[in-house]
Amino acid sequence: MKQDPAAQLTVIVPTYRRPRFLRRLLDYAETVRFPFKILVADSSDGDELRQNIARIAACSPHLHVEHLHFTCGLMEKLFCSVKGVTTPCCCLWADDDFQLPRGLISCLEYLEDHSDYVSCMGQFMAVRRNEDCTDILLETFPSRGESSTSERILRWSENFYSSFYAVYRTPVLMEMLRVGVVASCYERCRIIPEILMGQMALLLGRQRMIEGVSIVYQMHAGNDSRLTPCVKDHTAFPIDYTHYRSEMAALVSQSAGLSLSEADWLVDRSFRNVYRWTGGRWWIFKKIIENVRRPWRRLLLRLDAKRSAPRFTCISKQRLQVSDVRLESGDVAIALAAIARHPDGVSLSATCRQPDEGVTG
Repeated sequence: MKQDPAAQLTVIVPTYRRPRFLRRLLDYAETVRFPFKILVADSSDGDELRQNIARIAACSPHLHVEHLHFTCGLMEKLFCSVKGVTTPCCCLWADDDFQLPRGLISCLEYLEDHSDYVSCMGQFMAVRRNEDCTDILLETFPSRGESSTSERILRWSENFYSSFYAVYRTPVLMEMLRVGVVASCYERCRIIPEILMGQMALLLGRQRMIEGVSIVYQMHAGNDSRLTPCVKDHTAFPIDYTHYRSEMAALVSQSAGLSLSEADWLVDRSFRNVYRWTGGRWWIFKKIIENVRRPWRRLLLRLDAKRSAPRFTCISKQRLQVSDVRLESGDVAIALAAIARHPDGVSLSATCRQPDEGVTG
């Protein structure tokens, strides 16, 4: 990079009552000598909060890490965390996964050289481990660089992937979260802010996907976000959706130069596509849409009349063997070793390790 990586990127780690995972994350960060500033956005309380504070204090000599405490919902605490970021780029890091320094640096280098892109993400390595075997899936996503805002949003929804881990220009992530706080509630209807964040990222600019793994994502039974239903309160879903659609359609109309009816259609169709990908109950959403506006199927968007890109751009998925040479060295090997040793997080009785005592890959 042309500049010091630490001065270019801040990483925000949201956590809530999972000190075992935060301890494992910080152990990993010490081992790989994570070069970026880490902000831990913590909503824990009681003994779990004290454990987190103590662990962060113990690793402070080796990492640039700061603890922030919140008593609000997820979207609010992420927004408040980003407001305090001073670096030009920012990204998020779930407490049970592993951001790879080399991947983040590659994303930063791309954004540094391409001012027309607002976000960048590398390949996505999903790992599921049980007593019998380790399943590793390497996913490569298509870049969303279409010149049309409408086309970016639709193409993404037809080939859905989560860009939660992408590196964003800080003002872009701040605007995404600002709208997310206003238009959604994660604790009530998780699916709405998850889709909204992806839509907002593409509403605000072009998104690049590069070669090389940037995140190791652990799929496991203790992943609270996967256990949380897409819609926790079905009575609130129609109300929340109507509010979300009103906010998003106004932004899409202004950004893409569409009428409000066309923007409504785009938001509905994009949400519908992703909702199906995530296994949502279709009949519930169909009922909501029909109650919000009839007849939604008759609305046409100019984009459908003349497409400049194919409707489906397939996500590349490659299943890897644990003996694959790409997994034997570097930060990927350290992340996989951490999962192998502590698949459900580090025991609370585990002692703190020094950076040079971990796996070397």
